Amino acid sequence: MSLVGPRGGITISLAGSMIRSATATTDTNGYYTFGKVPAGGSYTISPRDQARFDPPNHSVDSLRRDERRNFLQVDATPPPPPPPECSERDMYLEAEARIRDLKPRWEGIIRDEQDMIRDKYAQGSRNAEISLGRITYRTRFLKPCEEFVVTATYFWRIYLPPTLVTPENTENKERHREFKCEKREGAWRCF
Repeated sequence: MSLVGPRGGITISLAGSMIRSATATTDTNGYYTFGKVPAGGSYTISPRDQARFDPPNHSVDSLRRDERRNFLQVDATPPPPPPPECSERDMYLEAEARIRDLKPRWEGIIRDEQDMIRDKYAQGSRNAEISLGRITYRTRFLKPCEEFVVTATYFWRIYLPPTLVTPENTENKERHREFKCEKREGAWRCF
């Protein structure tokens, strides 16, 4: 039994009256061989692959000698290339580069929370002093070399000056914000 076409790695199955099932894999030139198939039996040979073949299978009745059965791949769509090698170091370097590029934009988004923080925690007091503390970033990989989430953790310091009714008060409000980055069509997009 032989040729599938110039494509290796395709599994060919053999089933029949004298062999329950057997498989062979095509070599880099597309050849395959089943050894020691008992004579006299009837067999069906079929490629098992996502591609389509013509014919989809071959039948041999009363095998008497070595036979050749060829399959032609109908849809010649090549398999997708394997993903590029990506090490853990590559992932972290890529994430650090994205964070470095996007930090100013992300910090701008965080700073835009100031009015919301004033309304929520300082009861809208315009005398309140609100300052943003240090922002730290933590990276978590969802899909190696394809997708990661950056969690920004930061504190808003809210100082409420004393009034006739209330003493001065300082609070720190911890906040978290996630930014997701993923690679699409070879380019990183973060949102």
